[in-house]
Amino acid sequence: MTTRPTLLIPRAEDALPFDALVRDTSTAAPASADIAHFPWHVHGARHRTTVRLRSSATHLLAAFDCEDRHISSRVRDLNGPVWTDSCVELFFCPHPPPSGGYFNVEINACGVFLLGFGAGRLDRSHIDAAGAKDIAVWHSVPGPAKEESADDRSWRIVAALPYQRLAELAGCPVRHEPGTRWTGNLYRCGGRTNPQHACWAHIPTAVPDFHQPASFGDWLFT
Repeated sequence: MTTRPTLLIPRAEDALPFDALVRDTSTAAPASADIAHFPWHVHGARHRTTVRLRSSATHLLAAFDCEDRHISSRVRDLNGPVWTDSCVELFFCPHPPPSGGYFNVEINACGVFLLGFGAGRLDRSHIDAAGAKDIAVWHSVPGPAKEESADDRSWRIVAALPYQRLAELAGCPVRHEPGTRWTGNLYRCGGRTNPQHACWAHIPTAVPDFHQPASFGDWLFT
């Protein structure tokens, strides 16, 4: 039986967290997590992905540091199929669960993202263009697109998700004060040459499938 992991989400100062995460490239910082399970690995290097989550009074913040020898990022449209690119993802379910659903946030190496909410893979609502303007994403790879190169080594994403926009998408309040416990998982897709399909909390399915809320770990706001 796989142990259910726990990730701590520290509180951050309102005026500081986004810029601080952009500047701080340390992958050994406290309260970080490695996306280190490769349940569907077939071939290729298992690239390291380190994630740090922080919470301010208004935003959930995520910083992803990704080793990658094959960076590809072709999708340019909001809510497009970014999972086909070099991509990082966070799926999470606030508690109490809003309408029985969970969020999925997926961001490619050039900062293009999708944000959805729903009870399952096919029953999902997505953020619209107006709401997406309030979501800040910093990306180390210049856009709007990127093809693989022999010089590829790594890429970085920092994202700030407003709790108010999450609540609007879910249709109910999203609690995030210290002591709150959510469930969630963190993922990495490797693009075309080395798909990766890595996860933070192990998923026991036979084929890659990130829409598995039963396999989410615990996220604790501190």
